[in-house]
Amino acid sequence: MYERAIKLGEVVIYSERAESNVSGTQMSIVKIDVKGIKELPVSIGGKDIIRSITLMPGVQTIGEFGTGFNVRGGSADQNLVLIEDVPIFNLSHLFGLISVVNSDGVSNVTLLKAGISAKYGERASSVMDIQLGPTNPDKTTVKGGIGIINSSLYLETPLVDNKINLLIGARSSYSNWLLHSIPDIDLMNSSAHFYDADALLSFNVNDRNKIDLFGYISNDRFGFAKTTDYKYTNLLGSLRWKHTFTNQFFFNLTAGISDYRFQVSESDTSKLWEAYRINSGVLYKNTKWNFSWLPNGNHSIDFGINAALYNIQPGKLTGLSDSTIINPVQMLSEKALESAIYLTDNITLSPKLAIDVGVRYSLYTYLGPNKIYIYQPDLPRSRGSVIDSLMYGNNKSICRYSGLEPRVSLRITLSNNSSVKLSYNRIHQYVNLVSNTAVMAPTDVWKLSSPNLKPLTCDHFAVGYFKNFKNNMYETSLEVYYKSLTNAIEYKNGADLLLNPYLEADLTNVRGYNYGVELYVKKNTGRLTGWASYTFSRSLQQSHGVFTEDKINDNQIFPSNFDRPNNLILNANYHISKRWRFNGTFTYSTGRPVTLPELKFDYQGYQLLYYSDRNKYRLPDYHRLDVSMTLDESLKIRRKWKGSWTFSIINLYGRKNAYSVYYQKGAHMVSNEYRQYDTYMLYIIGRPLPMLTYSFTF
Repeated sequence: MYERAIKLGEVVIYSERAESNVSGTQMSIVKIDVKGIKELPVSIGGKDIIRSITLMPGVQTIGEFGTGFNVRGGSADQNLVLIEDVPIFNLSHLFGLISVVNSDGVSNVTLLKAGISAKYGERASSVMDIQLGPTNPDKTTVKGGIGIINSSLYLETPLVDNKINLLIGARSSYSNWLLHSIPDIDLMNSSAHFYDADALLSFNVNDRNKIDLFGYISNDRFGFAKTTDYKYTNLLGSLRWKHTFTNQFFFNLTAGISDYRFQVSESDTSKLWEAYRINSGVLYKNTKWNFSWLPNGNHSIDFGINAALYNIQPGKLTGLSDSTIINPVQMLSEKALESAIYLTDNITLSPKLAIDVGVRYSLYTYLGPNKIYIYQPDLPRSRGSVIDSLMYGNNKSICRYSGLEPRVSLRITLSNNSSVKLSYNRIHQYVNLVSNTAVMAPTDVWKLSSPNLKPLTCDHFAVGYFKNFKNNMYETSLEVYYKSLTNAIEYKNGADLLLNPYLEADLTNVRGYNYGVELYVKKNTGRLTGWASYTFSRSLQQSHGVFTEDKINDNQIFPSNFDRPNNLILNANYHISKRWRFNGTFTYSTGRPVTLPELKFDYQGYQLLYYSDRNKYRLPDYHRLDVSMTLDESLKIRRKWKGSWTFSIINLYGRKNAYSVYYQKGAHMVSNEYRQYDTYMLYIIGRPLPMLTYSFTF
């Protein structure tokens, strides 16, 4: 007898059909599983799921520095981001450099840009559903990463005869050195720190019942120029019970909570009497009862009820010293209940035709305690046009809004590797983030729909052609969309958003018109994988005010803050060997719109500025190239400790991408020709930024 080694062919196991992008009814979808997360482009601090999502067609971000993302011209608050079925209200660490989602422990991520199922509501533009789960539920695994900005540690382990699984992870930063290297004197004197932790406890009670308990906490602190201090926290939790009646009929019952708190304080040691602190926050509680029934292989029905309770604290101002001259201000809190019932039916009518049709009915109730101002009808809303006010007690109904939200998606199969899909959905959004800045600021306010502020309604139409080539090696798609937004919120010229009890008087409703074309090509197999996408899109708005104060740009159509017509993404992964891997990502987009001063004049000894129409100008075009080289973990099965190294360079050719252009008052000197104001450009990463990360598992 003798031994002989026989080399076996590669076996690839897919979690879903390779041609699902063609055969599925859902369109405008982005899905990332565990394998996909591993090959995501390296961002600042390592793998970043949300930053990677912004590399997909129709999805953009404001730049290196900014919270959230924008889907098909919508604002960041129009995205419903769920972590284990609970929404999160701030997606960023370090003011946008890193997202709050730790990729360790994430089992899959799904982004829906159109054709959104009737089971989802609350936000108008998109839904991102992030689910946690063990890589191997029968084995204890420890993962971690050590980077230049932050480090992470993650554990998953089975407990109690494999009936209970525990996942727990944490990250913490040491990022002050990065701020100190940015060429800005104020940022050099600033500091930043964050940490987050998440845990999921899964209990398989028996074959018919499973219980999941989830928790998440994050904390950020950013000190600016040793005088201004920002702090914000996210606290999430959920309890989910899955019960199976039969293999064809089951339900998920979920109760969740999301608590977001924001604080800004400013103190100058030479002026302690002017030191102050502002606190604000959002408390969200929800319950979901979702049923699924699978009568046969060609038919699936989902139905259920949802309820969400909002409690918003717009702001509280207090002084920080005994000798303060700050008058305390306590804004009235806002409360509302949003409930919904839905039914959706996915039917495969024939091998060539499938339809997903659904309907959702939402009911919104604005609750007391609160004070509602009544404005004189023949005058523009302002503090001076208030003629009366009404006080409502706790939990008293102040006003109600409701609406029917139809959803339909259709797939027509043209061949084994091509199809055409169409979709339409309507969504009502009853909560909005009011902001006149691109990043989170103390003036940002979450605002509920009220008697004087109608809810946003979005109608979204999309059609797409999908085709795969060479046995699904290549995926291609071409999608066209149009979104009509009614009662979108914009601030009036000269609006005061900070601690303003008459905030609704400084806001106006506008119509939104978003449309675009998205082209996507992806290579799935081979040594070279990756994708290329190009998006042409417009995001336009128009006010319809009767009074001059309610008009923006004299009621002419103008670009929104998120109108960036051209967006090109090139991403490539080249597997040099089984362990060595090179990645390159190039991003190009049109500069975002800005409002700039056009004239300056002197008045009574002061130099005043006259600003242009809203968003008349644009920043310079944005482009950046990031590259990385990765040495993946050992392929030896019996090796317990496995490590990988990633060396990356962010902004390889040192492009100084303008984050903003602004006027700032300076010294009255000969060198600036005695100008009191000068133009400045702010950029965040203006030079190549090398990063080194070590990841391990055992």
